[in-house]
Amino acid sequence: MTSTNPYGFRKALKDSSGFVGRTRTIREILERISTPQANSVSVFGPPWVGKSSLLRRISDPRVQKAHLSAIQNYHFVYLDLESRLKVTMPGVLGTIYSSLIPDQRAPEELPRVYDDLWRSIKDLTADGRRLVVVLDQFQRISGNPSFPLEFFSFLRGLASNYEVCYVTATRSRLHEMCHNREIAASDFFNIFDNVRLLPFSPEEVGELLRQSESAAGPDLESFQDFVMALTGGFPLFAQILGKRLFELAGKEASDGRVMARASDDFKQDVAGQFAYIWNKGIESRQSCFQEACRGAPSDDCVAKVQELTDEGYLLPVGSNRYLPFSRVFGEVLGIEFDQHDAPHDVFIACNSIDYELGRLVHDHLVRHGVRAFFGDSTPLDSRRGDFGEEIDKALDSARDLIVVMSRGEHLESPFVKSEWKLFINEKRSGRKSGNVLCVHDGDVLVEHLPISLRDCHLLAWDDTGKERLVRWVASDK
Repeated sequence: MTSTNPYGFRKALKDSSGFVGRTRTIREILERISTPQANSVSVFGPPWVGKSSLLRRISDPRVQKAHLSAIQNYHFVYLDLESRLKVTMPGVLGTIYSSLIPDQRAPEELPRVYDDLWRSIKDLTADGRRLVVVLDQFQRISGNPSFPLEFFSFLRGLASNYEVCYVTATRSRLHEMCHNREIAASDFFNIFDNVRLLPFSPEEVGELLRQSESAAGPDLESFQDFVMALTGGFPLFAQILGKRLFELAGKEASDGRVMARASDDFKQDVAGQFAYIWNKGIESRQSCFQEACRGAPSDDCVAKVQELTDEGYLLPVGSNRYLPFSRVFGEVLGIEFDQHDAPHDVFIACNSIDYELGRLVHDHLVRHGVRAFFGDSTPLDSRRGDFGEEIDKALDSARDLIVVMSRGEHLESPFVKSEWKLFINEKRSGRKSGNVLCVHDGDVLVEHLPISLRDCHLLAWDDTGKERLVRWVASDK
C-alpha cells in the first residue's frame, strides 16, 4: 500500500483536520471573543507563519464546539479576502448580510446595505446571539483607498451597539496597514486585542513530523532539530522540508544522507520565498540584520533588531548575538552573515559522511550561545582559497574540540584526522587545556575510536547527550 505524503502544502489549509499546533493561540482567541465584552482580535505576523490556516481553523465548527460553551449562540462568518479579485464595500457587507439572511439577496446600493445589515444584526443580538466576523488578509480592506472612514466607523458602531466582534489577520499591526493616517487613527482599531503569531516551537514541529506515521509513512520525529535549523519553525518551510524528508527517509543509506539530500532540495524549493523575505520582509533593515549576525549591533540598530527578532527572522543566541532564522538563509541568498574573524569556543570536526550530524551539533551549540566553528570534510580545493587558513585559525582559537561520527572508522579519513591530531598535539604540548568530546549517533564504543581519541568524553546524540554537551562546553567558558 502506497502512503500519501501529508506534507508540501503551500497554501492555507482548507481542511483543518491537517492542522497542527497553535493550541494555546486558538484557545486565547476564542476565549477573548467569548468574553461578555466580545473583544475583537487582530492576528498579525510575517508571511508564511500560518495566519490564514489559523483563521480557517477557528472558523471550523468542530473547533468552536470544543472551546465555546453554548455554541448555538454564536454566528461565525469567514471572509477570505485574498481569494476575491476585487474587494468592495457592498461585496464585503453583502457577504455578511447573506450569511445572516441566506434566503434573501443582499442589496447592491450602499446606503441600503448599511441599513439592512444593521437591522439584521440588531435582530440577531435581540435573539441572544453573537456575530463573529473573521476577515483574512484584512489589509485588502484597510489598505484599500475605496474603503473610506465611514466604513470603519460603521464596523465600530456595530461592535459598540450589538453583540459583534471581529477577528482579522494581517502582516503587521492593523494601524500600520491603513491607506491613510485618518483611517489609522479611527476608533475602530481601538477595539482589538493584538495576537502576534510566531513560528512553530520545536514541540509544534515535532507534532507536524508525527503526521508522517499517521499517514503510514516513515518515522520523521528524529529530524526535529534538523527541520528547526533549516526552517526556523515557519510552517510553510516546515511543510516543504517535511515533504522532502517523507520522500527520502527509508530510501537512503543513512539519516545523514537523507538530511544532505533534503537540504539540497530545500534550498532550491525556498529560494523565491527567501529572496522575498530579504527584499520585502527585512527590506530597509538589511544592514541591521547583518550587523546583528556579525557581532553586537550598533545603537542605531537596536530597535530594528528587536523587530526582526519579534518577527522570527533573527534568533538570539547569547548576549547581543544573533543568527538568521534558517541556517541556509545566507547560503540561498549568496550572502555571508557569519563573523569569521571572531574567536571560537569549540572546533567541530567530522567526516563528510557525517556532515549533517556535525551541522546539528553546531546548530545546537550556537543556539545555546557557544561560538562553534564547523568545517565539513569536502576537499580544500572546492572551498574558498583561504579556507585552510580559516581552519588553522579556528583550531588555534578554539578551547575545546568536538569530534562527530556515526562510526569510529570515519575519523580515520585524512582530512578529519589531521584536525583532531593537531588539536591533541597542542594539548600534549601544554598549549591547550580544553576538552576533547566525541559525539556519535550510533552504537559507538570507546574501543571503536582511534587510540589517540580513546580518552575523550564519549556522548550519544540524544536528549541526555545534548544537555550534557552544552553543560560541559558552557562550564569551560
